[in-house]
Amino acid sequence: MWWLLPKKYQFGLILVGLALVGYGAQIVYRIAFRDTPSTLEMWSMMLLLAAAVLVSILQLIWRPVWRWFPSVQRQTFPNLNGTWTGQVLSTYSDPKTGIQVPPIPVEIAIRQGLFSTSVSFKSGETQSYTTQCFLKPFYQIGKFRIWYIYDTDPQAQYRSRAMPHEGVCYLDLYFDEDRNKLRGSYHTERKTTGEIVVVRSSGKRSAAARSR
Repeated sequence: MWWLLPKKYQFGLILVGLALVGYGAQIVYRIAFRDTPSTLEMWSMMLLLAAAVLVSILQLIWRPVWRWFPSVQRQTFPNLNGTWTGQVLSTYSDPKTGIQVPPIPVEIAIRQGLFSTSVSFKSGETQSYTTQCFLKPFYQIGKFRIWYIYDTDPQAQYRSRAMPHEGVCYLDLYFDEDRNKLRGSYHTERKTTGEIVVVRSSGKRSAAARSR
């Protein structure tokens, strides 16, 4: 969620945070050596502590707030936490037969926080984990995209036909259509592509989606 802030705000908040940490360290040092800090330094210390408490509280309450007030999700970014199941439609064809592989059942686990997001992907033969992840909202049309770069590690018995590789994938959620469905596509360094369609199978499903 942090990455949704404009770069100038991120930079400004980082500078303020570093300044407060510096002040805090200085104050602790002076107190340790029984040197009474100034009023400005005490206020800075209090502000630093308040900011730390606020961040901790936000980490605890943001998911319930997003769930209770769906409009907040629409204006920021939806809560994608949970397990999603569905299938992959790959363009890969068996080199021996030339036959395209059938749809592959998959399970995707998304872990989303205020400061980081990760995606893990599991099928019958492979597992993949994100190395980078980005959130991209399209507010005007109610589309929310999660981009990620991943490493895939096939199980040992399948490495004769599927070696470890990297890929990039995006998944889109259309908030006004279905908050519990993601669809997108992927591309790998092996020149293979495919489409992904998954639905949320665990985590908090939206009441609107359940009523359909």
